[in-house]
Amino acid sequence: MPINYVDLGSSVENKKSRKFALKKPAIIILSLFALLLIVLGSFSFYFYSKYKTLSNDLNVVSAQVKTVQKGIEEQDVPKVKSSLKELRSSLKTTQKDLSKFSLLGKLPVLNGYYNDANHALKAALYGTDAGELVADSVMPFTDILGLKGSKVNVTAEEKIQILAVKVLPSLAKKSDKLEGLIRAIETEVTYLDPDRYSENLIIKGFKIRETLLMTQRSLNDFEKFLPSLRYALEAIPSILGYQSEKTYMIWFQNDKELRATGGFITAYAIAKVKNGKLVDIKSDDIYQLDLRFAPFEPPPAVLRKYLGMGIFAIRDTNLSPDYKVSAKKFESFYSKITSMPKIDGIIAVDTELVREFLEITGPIKIEKYNETFSAENNETYNIPDVIYKLELYAEKVFSGERGRKGLIGDLMNEILDRLLSAPPDQFPKILGTTREAAEQKHILAYFHDQKAQDLVENLNYAGRIKDYDGDYLHVNNSNFAGLKGNLYIKEKIEQDITISGDGTITKKVKITLSNTEKADGWLNAIYRNWMRVYVPKDSKLKEKKVYTDFAEKNDLDKTTWESYSLTYPLKESATYFSYELPFKVKKSSVYRLLVQKQPGTTDPHMIIRVNGKIFQEFDLKKDTEIKFNVKDV
Repeated sequence: MPINYVDLGSSVENKKSRKFALKKPAIIILSLFALLLIVLGSFSFYFYSKYKTLSNDLNVVSAQVKTVQKGIEEQDVPKVKSSLKELRSSLKTTQKDLSKFSLLGKLPVLNGYYNDANHALKAALYGTDAGELVADSVMPFTDILGLKGSKVNVTAEEKIQILAVKVLPSLAKKSDKLEGLIRAIETEVTYLDPDRYSENLIIKGFKIRETLLMTQRSLNDFEKFLPSLRYALEAIPSILGYQSEKTYMIWFQNDKELRATGGFITAYAIAKVKNGKLVDIKSDDIYQLDLRFAPFEPPPAVLRKYLGMGIFAIRDTNLSPDYKVSAKKFESFYSKITSMPKIDGIIAVDTELVREFLEITGPIKIEKYNETFSAENNETYNIPDVIYKLELYAEKVFSGERGRKGLIGDLMNEILDRLLSAPPDQFPKILGTTREAAEQKHILAYFHDQKAQDLVENLNYAGRIKDYDGDYLHVNNSNFAGLKGNLYIKEKIEQDITISGDGTITKKVKITLSNTEKADGWLNAIYRNWMRVYVPKDSKLKEKKVYTDFAEKNDLDKTTWESYSLTYPLKESATYFSYELPFKVKKSSVYRLLVQKQPGTTDPHMIIRVNGKIFQEFDLKKDTEIKFNVKDV
């Protein structure tokens, strides 16, 4: 799902406004109606003199489609529903009028246009059924979903409860019927032939061939979305403790001290939810949990070498870049600690999420510390105020004290209180911020419940290293004793792809780390980094340039190159690999590349060249798939 799909030469980011989650069905329905207007319009365009009745029907349908579109844009569900009913009536009239000319369906050439019109009408009628089904499902909850309608003065937490116990279960009951209607629409649309229409033919403001192709693609994309919809309807109530209380551990990862899954685990919380309500949450410093843990495994070599660890502490278990693997390792240690509650999953958040939530809540004062935290910038250190103060308290004010890293848990508790008690009009913004943070891997989730885990993996919120049939790249960095250097580290990743005449692919990958600030002794110093570069399995290394400690391994079904580097303040360091991919491509094929972002990173700059030319340059905000035709490069 939220993986960027990029065609080289096109814009990387789609900056469409973020509406509520049901916008995909709306887009499909509007596309169908536009399609109907085009096909019927072209039909009457060619045969207007004999089919004026049909042309009048088209004008009525066109006006009603605009009314439906306006209702969707305004998110006015009652208006959409009533407009759909009127549109269905007009579509049936049009279908009846069209049937009067069934003889055309038997004539050469003309039969193609006639059949297209029939299939478009059937698809549009199914579209009105699907639209009404969605409208009926959400009608009782328009305010809860942030839609236009009657206002109910409920808090964000109460809205979540209603979603968990009413909205989603109601939609779940109708998901099979909705899926059936979408598949019926798709069947009708597949009969339409875009090549039948001239590229330059425009009816009612629509380019015929272009809109036909767009509608077919949209339906194909929506079919891929259906499993996520089903997973969500079944899993979200369970995740929110519908009918059965759930207990989750929350990791607070410090992304300014970057580790494989997004940051050093600085604190944790145990949260209990039931029927969408947060019934209890307690947080503590991760070191306090380690004091209760009796290490029983020797530390991995990398911890011994770079951190001088003689034990394998629970706080260092997030070594794998695959979040599920790291979470299960943590849990295998956690289960050995007596008197700790059993958990149903682990959710990780980082300090960037804290900053984004503070933008919604505004400054928050924690009475326990008599300190106010905000998202505003600290001009002295050129970092957000909240980040500066979290580090100030952990490294200076409470230095050496027990529980010195528990402040983030106290702050997060207060933020959650504010968010859950927020007024109704802030709910869409809270939901949108949370969703965007998950897409950008500032929130990760691992659940025991298989349906819940399937959902977050399908949405790409699970931090998994993906299996992928094509080119692949993931760069994973771990800050080992480099203070809070990731406050100031900027990363640039350059990929040079060369495709030879026989389809052999040679790649050069250069990773440059820039330490953009001077040393200050507590936030920034020499940045000490353990890097792993993941590429397709069986890639053949031809040349490398690393600082030290190179090793080649196989991990997570990928070939992995490890190295260690030092990046001095106001300097940069570079790591370079040249290699041959384990497969070839044909001239007629599509080149596919998946770049997976490391959790906790702030938009590494990506440059991709193909056969010496820059084809794409962007900031890597989330996992991104890039495709291009080999014959075009």
